[in-house]
Amino acid sequence: MWQARFRVLVVALLASSCGGGSDSPPEPPTSSGTAPEPGVSPTPSPGPAPSPAPTPPAPPPSGATGLDFPSNQPVAYSDIRFTFTGANLLPMQPATYIWNVMPRQQAGFYTTFFHAPDGALSGGGDYYGAHPYPNGGSSGNTHKWEISTWGYDYVTDVNGNSTEVQYGRWHTQALVVANNVLTFYYDLPNTSKRIVVNHPGLNPRSGQALTFGDAPWNLHSERLSGVLRGIRLYSTSLSINDILAEANAPLSTSAGAAAIWYMNMNPTPSDISDKSSRGHHPAWASSARPALWTQ
Repeated sequence: MWQARFRVLVVALLASSCGGGSDSPPEPPTSSGTAPEPGVSPTPSPGPAPSPAPTPPAPPPSGATGLDFPSNQPVAYSDIRFTFTGANLLPMQPATYIWNVMPRQQAGFYTTFFHAPDGALSGGGDYYGAHPYPNGGSSGNTHKWEISTWGYDYVTDVNGNSTEVQYGRWHTQALVVANNVLTFYYDLPNTSKRIVVNHPGLNPRSGQALTFGDAPWNLHSERLSGVLRGIRLYSTSLSINDILAEANAPLSTSAGAAAIWYMNMNPTPSDISDKSSRGHHPAWASSARPALWTQ
């Protein structure tokens, strides 16, 4: 992402303002105390065994709708994103996110969502996100699935699976955040396909928001570029069995029904309201909207 450029700029500014001195960036998350290279996940604790011969997720049913977000900068610098803030904001952890996304190929960075300050970013423990990351930086037009947090981009699957993004097809995905561990299931129902990060300490700060569709600190340049639907947010860390059940049939588990925070299976540009009955409604950041996708 942009974080490497951000860190270089910060060090340069500190050197010029502090008589040539410089501060070292914080060490990234790790489960062993050794800082990993950017894009490399620390070794996690053993997870659930791989599912036998999982089948790809079914396409959306007839009549389904979704939000078709544009690619980077083709729509004259419009702010096309929606946010949860204040009392509507899902706590940073424990939390479970389930969603359906069909990415469209573009050059550069993506944002499905970020739990982060709605503005400038410190690059520390105040943010995370899960989406495609460009091979080769901002000019790259091929991508890997990633967890983005602590100034690093973690793209390595714990089981050695390829994390290369397949464009133009539906993915059912989930992110579980609990006890400073982030687990991204990027191609359900295959539970062996996952990226895991052991974080040194998630810590939301003033101005925190949950933002879908673009990065608040780099507007127009990290758009979703694809279709988003089937959004389910839970204020707990669901088990993998409950995640699979909820991905197939929302609110079908007792844990999911008890902890649902927000749900909109068929969002439209004119209706992103909460259908879970909990009343946690997001809001569009501006008058700009993505296009309507229909099945």
